[in-house]
Amino acid sequence: MQSNSFAAVLLFILSMTAGCQNLRNLPALPLPAQEIACAPGPEDIALDTFDGRERLIVSTDQRRNPKGQPRQGGQLQYIDIRDDQTYPFALTGYPCEKIYPHGIDLVYRRDSLFLYVLSHHPLKDHPDDYNHHLIHRFLVRENQLIWLDSLSSSLLCAPNDLFVLPDGRIYVTNYMKRISTFQTLWTALLRFRTGSIAYYLPGEGWQKVSGRYGYPNGILVREHHLYIAEGTRKHLLRFDLDEQGHPQPHPIHSARKFLFADNLMPGPEGWLYGTCHPRPLRFKAHAGDPGKRSPSSLYKISPDFEDWEWIGQDDGGRISAASTCLPYHGQLYVSQVFDGFILKMPYTKGQ
Repeated sequence: MQSNSFAAVLLFILSMTAGCQNLRNLPALPLPAQEIACAPGPEDIALDTFDGRERLIVSTDQRRNPKGQPRQGGQLQYIDIRDDQTYPFALTGYPCEKIYPHGIDLVYRRDSLFLYVLSHHPLKDHPDDYNHHLIHRFLVRENQLIWLDSLSSSLLCAPNDLFVLPDGRIYVTNYMKRISTFQTLWTALLRFRTGSIAYYLPGEGWQKVSGRYGYPNGILVREHHLYIAEGTRKHLLRFDLDEQGHPQPHPIHSARKFLFADNLMPGPEGWLYGTCHPRPLRFKAHAGDPGKRSPSSLYKISPDFEDWEWIGQDDGGRISAASTCLPYHGQLYVSQVFDGFILKMPYTKGQ
């Protein structure tokens, strides 16, 4: 109990002194806001406009599990944007008993659409240790996902998000050395740079970007640049990529700081859209109790990091622990880490 209290005190100090923005000075989220129900924990979303469809593919996982009990697992769902209804995907040929989705990405290749899903599975010898990390690859159909294969690597130690390109390249953030409550707390509290960035190049295999990173999370590739949201270091990174796709040393840091920045999404005007968690202590409280609110801030930033804009903030009354914001056709879709809905709101700037 003493160690838990000490950790809570340190986390409180961090949340007060780590340079997070003053929420009172930010605009509120656009109105009206509509909740679209889905399974709990829609941490990541991806836009599917293939073959005339208009829908969001949603990665969900139940992240509130009773202590000492096995994790319930999650689902892959989709939301039809035309009627705001949520539907389950049937998983065809999937070899595992459960799926524990985290970051996802879609890629179009050879006239087909593929979904890549990060999933954290229990170790065979330690069923309460969810550090067997896989990237599942599915062929996307109308209402089913056909399992093709699963990728693994020792470099996938605590994968959070991924980005996949049509040529087969895969880029992944590991937010710490391994997934555990202890690692999560102390990495966040003391801003240890225990995270890493891994990538896969066809013909070369898995590799690791040099350097150490503080809670790297959102990841995005645009043109010849790799973008990373580095959570505890409070900024975004931009790496140059060589012709083969290798990230080059000495990334550019954004001047604007975003405490505990989460996923990154592309906008129609070429900017990057993201969310951040400006109150770490309240995020931790919300993780254990849905009745406790966790503030969120939404932002967008130009690819050269020269311009940026706050989209809005919320104290948790409309949505807590927002993880992804995706603009599409005059609307903004915001997902979250724990609760069971996507928030939809009007947003036309830049679209």
